[in-house]
Amino acid sequence: MVDWEGVAKEEADSGPSDDQLKSISGLVERAIKIEDYIADQKEKLEQASQNLNKIIYDLLPEAMEEAGVNLYGLDGTDITVSMGEEVYASITNENKPRAHELVRKNQDGDLIRNEFKIGFGVGEGEAADAIADELRSREIDFDQKEYIHPRTIPGYIRTRIEEEPALRDDPEFIKLFSVHFQKKAKVNRPK
Repeated sequence: MVDWEGVAKEEADSGPSDDQLKSISGLVERAIKIEDYIADQKEKLEQASQNLNKIIYDLLPEAMEEAGVNLYGLDGTDITVSMGEEVYASITNENKPRAHELVRKNQDGDLIRNEFKIGFGVGEGEAADAIADELRSREIDFDQKEYIHPRTIPGYIRTRIEEEPALRDDPEFIKLFSVHFQKKAKVNRPK
């Protein structure tokens, strides 16, 4: 039989040394200082990002527009600043049927993805339709999700506006795809 009282007394007598406890305390203090430093740096990084965005999206575009320039080179450097535009777009659930209909009408239906319990990617619309038809013909209940990947939409909108510039001012098109244009200055630095 094991003498548990003796084991407990032995463990109590052979506890950690003062040096071991000091080492642990020192490491805890260092960990806390590093955590605080990281939190402070994250806060500073967030503030710096906000400052940069203010310059890139507001101040530089305004200054360049006032000066009437789209490209500017800094004297004595290879650094240039060019004006551009970001396109933001999305499709709300309410607009999804009409937006998808328009995308298909413009022969871009391959952008639309279909999902059942298995995923169908870009360009696989016909295969998804065939499976859906087959499931319906067999009276099998299924869920289908149809969508355009959110990162695909802005590129699609950019392309459509390049092909048909009048769409930029078409309120129905802008609303259908929740389009927003944002001027942006791009600082080009040599590598």
